[in-house]
Amino acid sequence: MEVLVTVKNRSSNPSKAYRIDLRAGGQSIGSLNGPSVPSQGEKLLSLKWKPVQAGSGEVEARLSFTSNSGGSKAPCADCRSSRTGGTSISSTRTRDTRCSYPNSCSVGSMGSPCSCHPSEDDPRNNTSRAAYQVNGEGANTPAQPTSADGIDLQVDSCYVQASVAKMGTYEAFVTISNQGNRPHSGMIDVEVSVGSMTRTLTFRGGLKPGEVKTETIEFTKSGRAKAVVDPKNTIKEAREDNNSNR
Repeated sequence: MEVLVTVKNRSSNPSKAYRIDLRAGGQSIGSLNGPSVPSQGEKLLSLKWKPVQAGSGEVEARLSFTSNSGGSKAPCADCRSSRTGGTSISSTRTRDTRCSYPNSCSVGSMGSPCSCHPSEDDPRNNTSRAAYQVNGEGANTPAQPTSADGIDLQVDSCYVQASVAKMGTYEAFVTISNQGNRPHSGMIDVEVSVGSMTRTLTFRGGLKPGEVKTETIEFTKSGRAKAVVDPKNTIKEAREDNNSNR
């Protein structure tokens, strides 16, 4: 069986190099490494995979970046002009833009027109899930795991990166999902720790079965991040052993 993954770059900047981690049935099935994707371009990657048995299931693909640089290090005309002052190069932008690459470059942040430096990425669409159906011969181990009977909240990922909007601060990006077969309709608290600092992040709007949501919370320093969903165990879940990221 072949798993196909398409990576699309919707910004006006080239992307950084990246890695796609693939999972099925709660287990890793491999990773794919990809080069920079050009502005508005896309890359198709594939992975050979033998499912553990015939039947239905779900494959998850999660993208993370593996380099801090990409694109040309020579500043483009927009960057060169922005070094001489703090005036925005776009009439639709309200904040000043400035280029001091490689130390910093706000000209190309979040999809603004800048061809020479990679964009800061919004991670909220960096995870995708797709169902599959395998007919005929299976493989060699029994029982594809099924969704838990009830609500099953889990932390999919938690990491920290420097804030693009506010200099000197950091944002923790936390992704959670409901792996159960029943929805949760209320608020969900997540305890987020970066080093010795701990804050509470609240997800609103509930989570349907299979739904994934990402929110951010601000910190004043960087470091290894940890997240625990429903830290006070106020939500009755089918499983409680997957409520924190490892």
